[in-house]
Amino acid sequence: MGEILARRGFSDLDSVRAFLYPRLEDLHDPFLLPDMERAATRLWQAVDRKETILVHGDYDVDGVTATTLLVEFFQSLGVRILYTLPNRLLGGYGLSGQAVDKAHEHGASVLVTVDCGISDHEQVARAGQLGIDTIVTDHHLPGDDLPPALAVVAASREDSRYPHSNLAGVGVAYKLLEAMTQLRPGSGACAEDGLDLVALGTIADVVPLAGENRILVTAGLEKLARPSREGLRALKKVSGFGRDAPVSGGQVGFRLAPRLNAAGRLGMAERAADLLLCKDASRAMELAGELNEENDRRRKMDQLAFEKAVAGIEKAGLGERRVIVLGFPYSPDSPDSSFWHPGVIGIVASRLVRQYHVPAILVAFDGEIGKGSGRSIEQFHLADALGECREWLISCGGHKQAAGLAVQKENFAKFKEKMESVAAERISREMTEPELKMDLEVPLAGCTQSVVEDLRRMQPFGMGNREPVLVSVHTEVVGVPRVVRGGHLKFTVRQDATTVDAIAFGMSNREDELNQSGKIDLAFALSEDRWSGHPQLNVKDFRQSR
Repeated sequence: MGEILARRGFSDLDSVRAFLYPRLEDLHDPFLLPDMERAATRLWQAVDRKETILVHGDYDVDGVTATTLLVEFFQSLGVRILYTLPNRLLGGYGLSGQAVDKAHEHGASVLVTVDCGISDHEQVARAGQLGIDTIVTDHHLPGDDLPPALAVVAASREDSRYPHSNLAGVGVAYKLLEAMTQLRPGSGACAEDGLDLVALGTIADVVPLAGENRILVTAGLEKLARPSREGLRALKKVSGFGRDAPVSGGQVGFRLAPRLNAAGRLGMAERAADLLLCKDASRAMELAGELNEENDRRRKMDQLAFEKAVAGIEKAGLGERRVIVLGFPYSPDSPDSSFWHPGVIGIVASRLVRQYHVPAILVAFDGEIGKGSGRSIEQFHLADALGECREWLISCGGHKQAAGLAVQKENFAKFKEKMESVAAERISREMTEPELKMDLEVPLAGCTQSVVEDLRRMQPFGMGNREPVLVSVHTEVVGVPRVVRGGHLKFTVRQDATTVDAIAFGMSNREDELNQSGKIDLAFALSEDRWSGHPQLNVKDFRQSR
């Protein structure tokens, strides 16, 4: 492990210690974030005066967990707290007029946005006209100007002094609560109670799991192993976990988060928040079951949309284009609507990026307006590229590798042409070649249980901290490989006197290639077989030895 860390840039004992033993004490001062003291002071003022606060979030897991985090915190202080989450299919992303209206109708004097708001100038101004102080907490990139809020707490601001710019929306919300508890250490409120929510939202939003995010997620995963919330206990159960089973970052991303996300993707994000806030065990199981069913429905939609997208790409041909831009009609009343549901096109875009190794932008048109989601390759900043196409868009925003947009149908062709031009300038052919990054060559004899334990200490894995990939050369297959349920390929390899079991997920189509090989080189992640407890190679790729 030491050599892997050295190759990844950990050059001294302090940096290694900080990585392997992340501590909450090493979190940065929250007051380095712009407008933080103003925001925290105003919220304590609202608590003292017993004012009503409304929290407005986003419909994805990041937004839902950030909303839940703040709602629970203020409930613990006895504050009247309301929340709203947008409907992806009706209102779309961002602070809506309906949220401002709800705040006004219920007498809220403070409105806090989480995971949104930094681009919502009009609605923030309207809230101010109604006598509502708006505190924006966000992690998206601001435009040329900031909204006219009382405070805009965002590490993405150009004037931010905060050392870590990659917090998720829920991470920024956590820093707000951290600042509040520091202002009044004897209040009884505890920000750390919400670290399980911070881990969920941070992993789900695919921000780099390095630096401060690594600290927050590591602490949160410990809480997820033995959750105190009835909602998370129920979510773990329907996701196939034992009540007190440990949860890895990958399992959050592939098992827990998709079930929470399914509600927002299909227009009912409130149900995910209701689950996380639920105090009743039987009701929590009912809500978790509903989300599980919605996730199954969403997966079917994903597959149909993916097949339709691939058919469109294959028909037109990708050619020399460096980006995929596709648009299809969507109507809630059409029997064909599930093929191109706006709630699933972001997932489909991700699958297209993995298959074609170029950025993908998909737009679902409901009448004359199209709503789109895009995903990108590592070397291409998608949000910046969309910004260069702004003249043809109604709106756009997002991150380096994920972004959203809205476009008039009549401008779609011009937008597509402009985006293809931007991609052609910035993406070389070499960037579109799939690359497997490998860390270290090891003999099979070195794939021991102690090494498995060492590598486990590098978790959680994700963007910014990928799982180590090892290489063993001149190995030979022992016996006959077999295809197991799910299209996976299981086999055993030997090198000298050492044999190790291996599994190649989703590689059943390469069974013949494996059977016909003599000696093979393997690239793999090393893990523990959940059934035998022995080391297992999770094969990423293989080739005939040279």
